[in-house]
Formats: sequence, C-alpha cells, structure tokens
Amino acid sequence: MLRAFLGGLSTGTHHPAGAGEACPDAGLLARFVDGAVADEERAALEAHLAECSPCRRLVVSVTATDDHPVGPPGWVDDTEAAIRPVSRSKWLLLAASLLLALGLGALWLRVGFGSSDHTAPVSTDEALGVLAAELRAEHPELFGEFRPLTHDERLATPPASRHDGVRLLAPAGVVLDPRPVFRWDGVIDIATWQLRLFGADARELWSVETTAPRVEPSADRTPLATGATYLWELSGVGRLGTVRGTGAFRVATLEQQQRFERAVAAIEAAADEPLDRLLIAHLALRWEHYGVAEQVLRDALAGGRPDLAFLETLYLLLGRLGAAEREVVRGQIEGR
Repeated sequence: MLRAFLGGLSTGTHHPAGAGEACPDAGLLARFVDGAVADEERAALEAHLAECSPCRRLVVSVTATDDHPVGPPGWVDDTEAAIRPVSRSKWLLLAASLLLALGLGALWLRVGFGSSDHTAPVSTDEALGVLAAELRAEHPELFGEFRPLTHDERLATPPASRHDGVRLLAPAGVVLDPRPVFRWDGVIDIATWQLRLFGADARELWSVETTAPRVEPSADRTPLATGATYLWELSGVGRLGTVRGTGAFRVATLEQQQRFERAVAAIEAAADEPLDRLLIAHLALRWEHYGVAEQVLRDALAGGRPDLAFLETLYLLLGRLGAAEREVVRGQIEGR
C-alpha cells in the first residue's frame, strides 16, 4: 500500500481508499502549499485532502515553520500539524527521500513552484547538497565547510592497503565508543588469534586470545581515554606461517562526541529517512567516524533501501578500511 502510494507520487496515480479519481501530482500539491492555485482549484484540492489521508500526510510532512495554515480549519488530523507554506528545497528533499525509500536514486519529477511548472532533476546528490547548504546556514558552528561526498569521491580508488595476510577492519579512524569492538577479516587456517593493545607510548595495555575474528568489549577492561591514540596488533600462526597486522585509531574527545551528536540531531530534524541516514553517513565519513558510518549504512541497506548512493558510500568506506568485501559491493554497484 505504501509502495503504491509513493510510486504514484510522480504520476498522480495513487488513489485514496474508496475513491475513483487520481490524486493530484506533486507539482500541483506544491503549488497548493505555495498558495499559487486558483480559488476553484484550491477548493477542489481542499476537498480532496479532506478525504485522502495519503495526500494530506504528504502535504503535512513538508511543512516548514510558518505560522499560517494553508488549509481551512478541521481537515487536518488531530495527530498532524497545520499546513504551512514551504520552500522549493523542502519539496526537493521530500521527493528525494521518497525516491530513496523506493530505491530510485535519480528521477526527473515534474514540480511546480510559483506561477508556472517546470521539470527539475531530483537526484540524491542534488538533495544532499540542498540539505547540507541549509544545515551550514542554520548551524555553522556544527557543519562549517561540510560538503556531502560526491559521486566521484564515492567511487574513487583508495590508496593501496598494506596487510600481511589479515585485514584489520575496526576500530579505525576516530571512534566514539571508548569500549570499541575489534574486528578483522579472518584467515581460514588460523585457529587462534592474539590481539594486543598499546598506548601511544608503545606500552602494552592488555592482550587477549580468541578463535573468532572479533573481540567484544569486556567489563574488566578500563574504558579507553578520550582524545587518546591507540595501536593494536593482531597475529596468528597458520599452515603458511605467521600472519600479522597492525592498526591505529583515536578515541574522540568529549567535545567531538557532543558535536557529532548535535549534528546528527540537526540532520534528523531537517530531513526524513532515508535521506537523513545517508547524510549522517557522509558526515561520519568526513569526520572519520568509520564505525558509525558503517552501522548507519548497513542498517539502511538491511532495511530494504538498496539505493545506489548507499552502496557507493559503503564502497568508499570499505575501501578506506581495506575490507575484502569491497569487491562484492563493487559487483552490486556494477549490476545496477
């Protein structure tokens, strides 16, 4: 039902329950919210919105902060906000969010603003750019010069990663959790791994042996210090000899943690899913919070949103981590 409604957004073909006529398209609804329709047309749209919950929710979902409702009293549900005029960028962000929810990375929608219609490209990258610009203007202390990752950046070839038979995946970059999970790509014939953690002064802090390619946080280990840099060494002996890998990461300062939390809250307030998830992943990558970026991307993809931009962003992340899975994701991208 939801997919049918979203799919009809650009064609005007979704129907409210029990109705026999097509719903208005996004361009007509945009002009209605902007107050750019004739009185007769407005009356017809208000009557339609009074009966059609999907269209009503669509209009409500893109309301801004203006205090003047567009529709007459009584036709907005008690659980919904009053209809208010919105900007072109708000409609663009909504349209892109809906396309992302359907796994459609870039489409051309007919949208109307002001007194005339025009055909405008609604792509993931364009919507991300609009959203980032609004966030920079409203929260310069958080977003500064932040820009979303471009298509070319997402598909760029990363520097060659050096590894002696084992690829260390996490922690890497700047971690937000002082009790991180340690993960690596396993090697088939290694039965036991030894993981050692060192401070920046090369003093060993702890070591542990494991048979699995990961080490979970332990209550008996002291949380890592914020702002500190750590080195970790992984080794195992197999049929072909010893394999070894070393990695480094830094724990975010309290200020960095709080800034990222505020930035995430601002993004979530400015955009709907899944567009907000994608921009949060881009921000996390820019700030080298690789663990957060990976979690956001995998959750989004597991939730049935295989949009190309999500796959490309995961491709970039896996390249930075040197993960073998990157080639699998590359095949998924090329198959789209």
